[in-house]
Amino acid sequence: QNGLDYWKINSTPPQKSKGVLAIKWKPPPCNWVKLNFDGSVRANLAATGFVIQDWNGNFRLVGAKNLGQISITVAECLALGDNLAHVIHNGRRKVVAEGDCKLIIDCINNKVSVPCSIYLLVQDIRLLSSYCLLR
Repeated sequence: QNGLDYWKINSTPPQKSKGVLAIKWKPPPCNWVKLNFDGSVRANLAATGFVIQDWNGNFRLVGAKNLGQISITVAECLALGDNLAHVIHNGRRKVVAEGDCKLIIDCINNKVSVPCSIYLLVQDIRLLSSYCLLR
């Protein structure tokens, strides 16, 4: 599944269907970009995926990366950190980052203690976030 498939699925009105949760993408504020990121592990192999869109819903970049044998927590951290670095490197300073890993989000926001396995990655993400307005 690529970013265009994701957009097609999530830009249509929610369908009434039993047992199916419709998710609709919400754009960032005007002049901001949104970074949707995710990590996954299957058969002991990790990967990340991301979509960067502007406030009009235009795709700026979509991609995925194989990471090898790492934990899901490390994969989620790398998904956010690597792609946040890309957004900042390309001159964007107003970034909405959205992911589904509550642990990573809580670690970045100092709501929980950071596990030692991702401590340095979280420090990198915090440093990157100092270069932009992150929501």
